This record gives sequence, C-alpha cells and structure tokens, in this order.
Amino acid sequence: MKVTLRQEAGAANEIILRYDTMDDDVRAVLELLSLRDRRLAVEDGGAVRLIDPAEALYCESVDERTYVYTAQGVYRVGQTLSAVAEALAGMGFFRCSKSMAVNLRAIESLRSGVNGRIVATLQNGERILVSRRYAKALRERLKGD
Repeated sequence: MKVTLRQEAGAANEIILRYDTMDDDVRAVLELLSLRDRRLAVEDGGAVRLIDPAEALYCESVDERTYVYTAQGVYRVGQTLSAVAEALAGMGFFRCSKSMAVNLRAIESLRSGVNGRIVATLQNGERILVSRRYAKALRERLKGD
C-alpha cells in the first residue's frame, strides 16, 4: 500500500483513500480512522464518564460485571467483556483469558510462566496472566504488530 502525505499551507485536513478493490488493508485503514474518536463509557461514582480506551490497562470480568482498570482507578462498564474486547480489538486490546482482555500497548514485559502461561507486566507494575489457551495467539499477534 502506497502512502502519500502532502503539506499545503492553508489547506483543510483531508484524507483521500484510493483503491481498486476493498481488501483487508483498506478495511484496516478505515477501522483505524473510525477508532480515532472512540470513547469508552464507564461508571464513576454514580456518573458516566467517557475515557480514552488508550488509558485502559486491561478489562476484567468479575461476578458477571465488567471493569476497566486504568492508572487512575477501576471503573465499571455496562457491557460484557466480549463486547468490550471486540469493540477495542482494533485499538490493540487482546483477549488474554476467559475473564480478561489486555491493552497490548500497556505491556512492558513478558515472560514464560508455568504450564504454558505467559506473565505480562504492565506499565503500572501490575502482573497479569495470559492463559495457556491464548498464549499462542498472543505470540502470533505480537509477531504481526
């Protein structure tokens, strides 16, 4: 895919995407453009707060409720973990266990754990486990990113 950027004094910002057929590369570019303004609605002390998904370190399902963990705090989300993980997959979120999805951009280091698991250390120093079921997919995803 060829990318051309051109700065023109006084010009309005414009994106023109030319393609012969709608393929996976074109779809990926469109997905990235649509994600730019996406916000995550979370509950914060009885009020609804909109946060940038990039602030989220990981999302976790506990007792059939979904929570988003950020450096600032923990917030409840009104969606299922599956819905949140699917909506944020294009922003670097990865389902790492049955009950958790992690922001790949929040991972500082990875090391092998017991029984085929992976231990991920996040930016805030917290450690999470990538289950054996998702470990291979994580390795493949990291090779592709």
